[in-house]
Amino acid sequence: MTGPRRAAPSHAVPVPYVRLLAVFAAAASCGFVFHQAVGLRTLLVPVTIAALLPVLLLLLVRRRLRPLEVTLPLSAVLWLPAAAVTVHGATSPAGVPTAVSDALDAAAQGWGTLLDTPVPTEADPVLTTVPFTLTWLASAAGAELVLRTPGIAGALPGPAAFVCAVAACLPGRGTLVPQALVLVAAATVLLAPGPARAPGAAARRTAVRRRLHAVAWTVPVGAVAFVAVVNLWQPGSAPYDPRDHRASRTRTLTAGHPMARLADWERHPRQELFRASAAPPGRWRWATLSAYDGLQWSPYGPFTTVAGPLPPPDDDTPTPPSDPLRLQVELTGLTGPLLPLPERAFDLAAPTGTAYNRHEHAALAPGEQTRYRVSAVRAEPPAPATLARQAPASGGSHLEQARQTPVTVPAALTELADRTRSAAPSPYGRLTALRNALRDDGYVRLRGAPYAQSTGALARFLEQRRGTAVDFAAAFALAARLHGVPSRIVIGFDTGGQRSTIVAGDARVWAEAALAGAGWVPFDPAPPTTVQDTDHPPPSAAARPDAPSPTPSGQTPTTGETQQSQASGTTPHAPKTAVPWLNVALWSLIGLLALATAVRTATVLVGPALRQRRGRRSPAPTTRVLAAWHEAVEDYRYSGAAPPARSDTYVESARTMAAHRNPATEPAAVALALLASRARYCEPAPAGTGTPPGPGALDATDAELAWLYQESIRAQLLPGRTRARAVLLRLVLPRNARRPKAASDRLPARAARTGEGTHR
Repeated sequence: MTGPRRAAPSHAVPVPYVRLLAVFAAAASCGFVFHQAVGLRTLLVPVTIAALLPVLLLLLVRRRLRPLEVTLPLSAVLWLPAAAVTVHGATSPAGVPTAVSDALDAAAQGWGTLLDTPVPTEADPVLTTVPFTLTWLASAAGAELVLRTPGIAGALPGPAAFVCAVAACLPGRGTLVPQALVLVAAATVLLAPGPARAPGAAARRTAVRRRLHAVAWTVPVGAVAFVAVVNLWQPGSAPYDPRDHRASRTRTLTAGHPMARLADWERHPRQELFRASAAPPGRWRWATLSAYDGLQWSPYGPFTTVAGPLPPPDDDTPTPPSDPLRLQVELTGLTGPLLPLPERAFDLAAPTGTAYNRHEHAALAPGEQTRYRVSAVRAEPPAPATLARQAPASGGSHLEQARQTPVTVPAALTELADRTRSAAPSPYGRLTALRNALRDDGYVRLRGAPYAQSTGALARFLEQRRGTAVDFAAAFALAARLHGVPSRIVIGFDTGGQRSTIVAGDARVWAEAALAGAGWVPFDPAPPTTVQDTDHPPPSAAARPDAPSPTPSGQTPTTGETQQSQASGTTPHAPKTAVPWLNVALWSLIGLLALATAVRTATVLVGPALRQRRGRRSPAPTTRVLAAWHEAVEDYRYSGAAPPARSDTYVESARTMAAHRNPATEPAAVALALLASRARYCEPAPAGTGTPPGPGALDATDAELAWLYQESIRAQLLPGRTRARAVLLRLVLPRNARRPKAASDRLPARAARTGEGTHR
């Protein structure tokens, strides 16, 4: 007779409080990375709660750690009210349904909204939901892995979430060094080995190996944090911005270059372009060009799809929408995707798909549009005395781009900048002196000359002192950049606020410089009067509106620009191509993930299948029986059964696992356990000696019977979908991630495979 059955143990898990505290710190460090995007004060409460609640949840159920099928849905259910109260402000029971709905919508749309919004920006619940959710995921995953696995898996969610957070917040403001240091310290705690389980030289050697193992993993974690903080952008170029790759919601200007229209408008000054319901007090903006590579000017930043209120422009002194002017605009002769906007526009009612570039304050229509509505405010420009006290603006990728100069700068331009640098102590005074030098120092504005953009054409303009409005604006913008002031070129229209019908003769080209506290300040460096150019033929077909786009950056310039460059002795060069470190890192990471997936698939699916095949076809009955027992134990473990204790016999282990998962499997499990016990302790007959086997030795019939028992257990434990789910869990989770840790998990691999040292 067998003794009384032992009740299934409660499997209380020893709580590693220090490791759970490290999980909390790692998750919080990931959440506070988003201070670069929405500010630190907004994140203090949400990030702290998101990092703390998942850890507390698992501490509450530590007495009997539930399977993942229970704890993960419970964590997701707890996330919803936490987000509704903490982020979306559900302060009363009546507001909970609305806050819960807003939290669900923000969870689905938050990442897209963050990648469509230039950072830094003002915090709102939709954006704050992103760090709250990411912190929650990192904390929940880390706590689950710390309590369920004995290895390094608990240290992995923190670095993964940290890299995602840093990439999403680029190119925000502020340092990430404190967050990186906290992450590395937390990872060091999570990767550090515990004390030796037993005395002796073997235990000491095991402890040394575990410490070396921890060091080997801590170094990559520190490297990940360093790379994420320091090197997620390309050296020598503007800071990296993931929004530049947001192709699904952003658009780029692919039509003909805006400057190609100027020559045609100059030939037909009375051509009507568009009309408005009223005349705005300021100018109309049509195209803004901030990036310059030595060959041509181009817009900077993506055009993001908008509807209704426009994102605030990159201006240090935004004007509130008081006393708005609402205009109905009809395009009559102006073709192309760019839409003219009045200065200080804050709302745009245009067809679906219209995009807006916040950096350049420009709008891009999805197709040929004829009518739209726009609202603007009347803004008074700052007084010169106020501007004289301002320093150059700084911060943000758009301002860094507006400071960059090409590799080759004409010597005459450098001389002009040096000559005006000592004209005044303030940046505004130097810019005013630069504008006056171009207006009054013998420069002549030509009418009918080609609109070239290369540095060679600019050198020729400064040498001959004769050029188009584009030459004047480009010379001013590049000289301002040599002064350290961000600058750009704007193409638009100016009627002096007198007419609501805009014609081609109203087209203007001017420059803008960014001053802290004043935003972008316009400057008109070109003389008001023009002289007909007699040195050049009429503009070629390349200047017509329907002509193809000018040569993009990085290609050979047009023939006219090449001749002008040779005549001036200056050869335009494209900027040096920086090594795309981020692309190399991303593709390397993708390759490593693919390799890890292949190895994981081979280990989890192919390895067990080959082991089972090899064990089942072994000529030794003892090996075949032990292989059948091993497969049965694995089926119990992956179905969620608790592991047997080290002191249990084979029969006791079978009864414990069967009682925990499916009592109907107990007869087959006990029978298989008896065969495994005989295989373990009964000596078989030595091969080729003719010696009879010992008492209880196994034969081929017993081996076949063992595999029949194993198949019966598997059919009852893992039928249909349950079997497929178990296979999927084997792929995505560590082997023992679905159950609590037990003493048997710390056995050497050989003992776990053979049952050696596990059962009496």
